[in-house]
Amino acid sequence: AGLAVAKRALSDIAVGLEEVRRIGRGEAGHLRIGFAGSVALTILPSVVQMFRARYPAVTIDLIEKTTTPQIEALCSGILDVGFLREAPPEGTDLAHVSVYREPLVALLPCDHALAQKASVAPLALADELFILFYPETGPAFYNRIIDLCHAAGFTPRIGQHTGEWLTIAGLVAAGAGVSIAPECVGQIRLPGLVAVSLDTTFSVGIVLARHPDNDSPLVGN
Repeated sequence: AGLAVAKRALSDIAVGLEEVRRIGRGEAGHLRIGFAGSVALTILPSVVQMFRARYPAVTIDLIEKTTTPQIEALCSGILDVGFLREAPPEGTDLAHVSVYREPLVALLPCDHALAQKASVAPLALADELFILFYPETGPAFYNRIIDLCHAAGFTPRIGQHTGEWLTIAGLVAAGAGVSIAPECVGQIRLPGLVAVSLDTTFSVGIVLARHPDNDSPLVGN
């Protein structure tokens, strides 16, 4: 009986050591991933699926946050990595790499005069009332849209700010204004909403960010 107990104990130790080795290789553990909501309409599902297939012993928490709260959570260690809309502002102590870019679309009510166009020039929206994200939720993305309008020769009249793309899409569908959005947002299907390609060289990106002190193999993987 004593020999059996000893064998079980040795087996448990071996299992425990292998678990430690797997954690050391980043093949097990707990990974907290932040993401801006619209990223779920682009690369996030396939990236997570591939990661799970390669590292099935890793527990993943997917936490939806807009870009600015993600940056704060990455800096404070609440998140391990985050998918942000555009690069963090200068002076933010985060390492990041660009992982995706996409074109922009105009979100219009279905009865809008431009709704049936194949594409829309930004200047054609100069007299419209815009519904945009709060600037503080993602300053880099917000400024990208403002810069696009300025490059086209106008300053957008902003009728309302909100914090969710679904809300923006719903307000546009209700005729409260128009918006400019990443192409993926055009996948939102609401009665009364149309997404039309925007005729511009401007695009928007997604970056994967982490705190530079978080150099664990799990985050590296």
